[in-house]
Amino acid sequence: MAKKLLGAAVLLALLWMGWRVVVLTGDVDRLSQRADPPALATVDASSPPPPSAQKADERPALASLRGADGSLAPRVADLEKRLDAVTRALREMEAERDQAKGMFAELLAERAQMNEKAAVATSRNVTSAQAQFQMTAKCDADGDRTGEYGGFLEMSGGVAGRMAGALVPPVLASAFRELSAAGEVLRSGYLYRVYLPDAGGVGVAEPQGGFGRGMVDPDMSETTWCMYAWPADYGKTGTRTFFINQAGDTLATDAPSYSGSGAGPAADAAFTERGRITGPAAVGSKAVDGNTWKQVN
Repeated sequence: MAKKLLGAAVLLALLWMGWRVVVLTGDVDRLSQRADPPALATVDASSPPPPSAQKADERPALASLRGADGSLAPRVADLEKRLDAVTRALREMEAERDQAKGMFAELLAERAQMNEKAAVATSRNVTSAQAQFQMTAKCDADGDRTGEYGGFLEMSGGVAGRMAGALVPPVLASAFRELSAAGEVLRSGYLYRVYLPDAGGVGVAEPQGGFGRGMVDPDMSETTWCMYAWPADYGKTGTRTFFINQAGDTLATDAPSYSGSGAGPAADAAFTERGRITGPAAVGSKAVDGNTWKQVN
């Protein structure tokens, strides 16, 4: 009987110990689960983030570009279409600009040609005026009854100059009564300047107020004069520079350096002899200025 009671006591003790092990094991598991931080949880990198994360990370500007289905394709296609339209418009504008440039260049070239023709005609008018002025003998500074050639102001009746009074009627248009500070007349995109010789045959340019007594040699001025006409703006108002003298032949050269007021040829530029305007002009040959002057038909 005693043995049976002892065995029952041992069995109860073993059952109680087993129950305690099960309870303690459950407590440890629960504590382990609570101790695991969320950061240590395993994440599948290939899976897309939840919608809430997408909205939080996505920029508002990019989100506004998405279509109803969440795709950017419709918006990108619309932007490409607009870009193509803008590109075509720019190309059309460039074509119109190039066409306008071409037309402008043609107009400049046509105007330059017209100015050059006018310069040739004006040069011949001055030649005719010089002949008439010399024949009147109204300008006879040395009193030998042989007329002298004149300046623009004298021939146009602008000043008396070397004469007793202003020429009436004038032999040159009134447009030649206005000389710049450099002694030049501006007409139709060209500048004009006339020269008369001193006693040594050196060309003396007409000053703004016109020639006066003692400025030029009377005897030399009875036989010699010359004039140059050059572009006011080379390449735009003309390209050729013109020369004419008492011989009546108009010569021309293309020299970019002859452009604008104060930048015309020197008195001897178109001659063969340096420093003088009483010698022969360089017709069809290289002149004092290094340019070749060709006769204009």
